[in-house]
Amino acid sequence: MIHKMLLLAVVVCLFVVLPPSHCEREIPIFSPPTVQDTANVYFVETFTDHEEFKSKWVYSETKKKQGDANIAKYDGVFYLSELSVPGTWPGDNYLVMKDQAKHYAISAPLDTHFTFQDDTFVVQYEVNFQQGLECGGAYLKLISQQDGLDLKEFHDQTGYTIMFGPDKCGVDSKVHFILRYKNPITGEYEEKHCDKKVSDTSFFSDKKTHALQLILHSNGDFDVSIDLVSQMNGNIKTDMRPPIQPPEEIADPKDQKPEEWDERETIQDPEAFKPEDWDEDAPKLIPDENAVKPAEWDEDAPSEIPDPDAVRPDDWDDDEDGDWEPPYISNPLCEEVGCGKWEPAMIHNPNYKGMWVAPMIDNPDYNGIWSPRQIPNPNYFEESEPYFKLTPIAAVGFELWTMNEGIAFDNIILTDSLQAGNYFLKDGWMIKYDIEKDARGERSLNSYMDYFVDLANDQPYLWAVYAAAIVLPIVLCCCLCPTKKRTPKPTPQQTDTPQKSSEPVATDSSELSELPPPVEGAEPSPKSSPTSKRDINTSDDRDSPDDEGATGSIPADPSDSPAVRKRTKKTKPRKDT
Repeated sequence: MIHKMLLLAVVVCLFVVLPPSHCEREIPIFSPPTVQDTANVYFVETFTDHEEFKSKWVYSETKKKQGDANIAKYDGVFYLSELSVPGTWPGDNYLVMKDQAKHYAISAPLDTHFTFQDDTFVVQYEVNFQQGLECGGAYLKLISQQDGLDLKEFHDQTGYTIMFGPDKCGVDSKVHFILRYKNPITGEYEEKHCDKKVSDTSFFSDKKTHALQLILHSNGDFDVSIDLVSQMNGNIKTDMRPPIQPPEEIADPKDQKPEEWDERETIQDPEAFKPEDWDEDAPKLIPDENAVKPAEWDEDAPSEIPDPDAVRPDDWDDDEDGDWEPPYISNPLCEEVGCGKWEPAMIHNPNYKGMWVAPMIDNPDYNGIWSPRQIPNPNYFEESEPYFKLTPIAAVGFELWTMNEGIAFDNIILTDSLQAGNYFLKDGWMIKYDIEKDARGERSLNSYMDYFVDLANDQPYLWAVYAAAIVLPIVLCCCLCPTKKRTPKPTPQQTDTPQKSSEPVATDSSELSELPPPVEGAEPSPKSSPTSKRDINTSDDRDSPDDEGATGSIPADPSDSPAVRKRTKKTKPRKDT
């Protein structure tokens, strides 16, 4: 009863005092995320304005340079639209890939080219796989600054500085972080792939909006996070394959293995000979000579018989279909006793040895595994600060192929400020995160607590309501909870009933012999007060027998007490000396 009253008090405080509208989180009116005024932002795109999108983004008008020319055309169409999955923020547009099995290529120039001179580089964007992803990419290419760059000619071989984002086909799923680095000796670019792997790939199938962020510092440290949780981190000087700094020595491409070089560690013993009694033609299995044909075996019975249950079809025409015959089935007699030609079972041939092979011995001419000699690498260079040698970025672009339609992108930003990037996430993706969790009923206890704190900060009077919700149950508990009257325990002065001793029970026979004998006919002490049933044992109503007059009666003789009888059985009378 008390628990129900306490629960009622809490409900009254939180849901009666509060307006009903406070019981559910209100979806805020959409507004695109904002950029901090102090941040250096080189590119930002929220896909809010259709006209701005048309003037800013450029579709590729060329074809892929690799693959079949007949299917290499970039015919995929992007469009701006809200999501079609639960938890859509009304008014929030994404860049959506319309169709499956298409090649897509679209790009946009940076407001200002990014040169790797500042201490930090941050690129981030959001992606939602509305239909999940079975095979396709959703990565972003940061197109390098280069002479004659024409975004209408953007294709798979267009130079980029960084490629970043998810990619999956079948069981092979990853998040790319690739640098395209220029060798200062040869002037050629080479792709350097991060050798780290993400631990959680559930974002490919959960149909939620996810925030992808790449942070690159001037000392080479990098961090790739998904939904603000770090997934890959390291340093571009040590964690890229092949490494940015090439090895000092390489294998001599002109060196060839000598013809007499023997890499065989063991060889067949040339002095071994096959034994004369070795029969290579002996079969592995032979008929069992001890097998006996079962007496019931019927060699004359056929293995198949016409199906006796078969019925001629009503539409069977002998003139057109020929004479009808029932189909054949396995002879059930063969399954029970066996029929047809009987043959003994095959057993292992004890004389079988197989093909003879000479035993192996160590090769006396073994030279080891040959490898070409090492020579100085003509393309070697030392690079202690590769970050500052990365090619400047001029544009961003999506050059993709997918077998799943509905891949959606939003809120792209390039900046040199991690604080600005996180602020952009807080003002955009984090709001979507809460809306999507609410729509799916996935709000956690912490999010509820944060919600009530934010609500009270906006409406300070609610702090008093929260305090009442905590204090009122305590007050009700103190006022309404019944107090249990404690029954005083009887003392030796109040009753002659033997009391349980808190001292250890004697187990030694010598100790037991010192106990006094039971007193017969002992009378209650005149100084003791009259004892009642309650004074003796408050649980007698449960433990005493149902016989009339037995309940609550006090033995006239203390020795008749069960406790005394129990003791007297264990003690011995003291002998008079």
